[in-house]
Amino acid sequence: MKIKLTLPNNIIREYPAGTTLLEVSRDFAANYQSPIVEGIFNGIGTDLQKPVFENGTVDFITLDTEEGMRVYVRSLLFLFLVAIKELRPEVKIEARNSLGSALFCEITNDIVLSNYDLKALEDYMKELAAKSEPIIYKHINKKEAEKILCERNEADRLELLHAIDDDLLLTCYTLKGHMEYFFGPMLPDCGYLKLFELINYENGIVINYPETGQNELDVFVDSPKLNKMFHEMEEWSTMLQCNTVAKLNSIIKEDHAG
Repeated sequence: MKIKLTLPNNIIREYPAGTTLLEVSRDFAANYQSPIVEGIFNGIGTDLQKPVFENGTVDFITLDTEEGMRVYVRSLLFLFLVAIKELRPEVKIEARNSLGSALFCEITNDIVLSNYDLKALEDYMKELAAKSEPIIYKHINKKEAEKILCERNEADRLELLHAIDDDLLLTCYTLKGHMEYFFGPMLPDCGYLKLFELINYENGIVINYPETGQNELDVFVDSPKLNKMFHEMEEWSTMLQCNTVAKLNSIIKEDHAG
């Protein structure tokens, strides 16, 4: 079975049903100065690895755009989390907030990593990037997701599933056998992640990455006032018992949102 896709510049082509937008993008990559990192199918941002089974309109998002950079940062965070699980699984870490073109991740169980430790993590990440280690896109049902989250003792994420219809399929990603769920499309593999560095910062780690549209890594500039503001917001939301989306959902359901 064939599907008909209307592509950039109103080009119309036929592809086998089930073709991914990644396969389609390869036919147009030469038309862009920056790598294609996300698809748009019928006006909706779509992971490049998602197969298409119906006629529609296709466009692309490149890395040198704000949306494209969000795809980069999500994928870079996944690579970092996998490196932690592979090399230092005893470290409990959570992504917190942006600091300019950098992401602050807090170590929540008081383990201190040395610059040597960070160098090992960074080298491992660059090794996976050099090998273009695949980031595998897949769907799982709600029961599968519940089982995985129960095994991982992730109560907050488990609570989020209660708001999802039982028959809805969830998009998840696997890298080196480690599965995660992210809000938004990811890169097809780690080979796109060419620029980043890890920096010790306060009680955690900063992942420094390029500004949108840049092909070089700027020196990380500390923003202590901005980071202090984020810490204060986190403290207030914890005091209000509203520091996660699951808790916010619960407050709304109980008519306490006011």
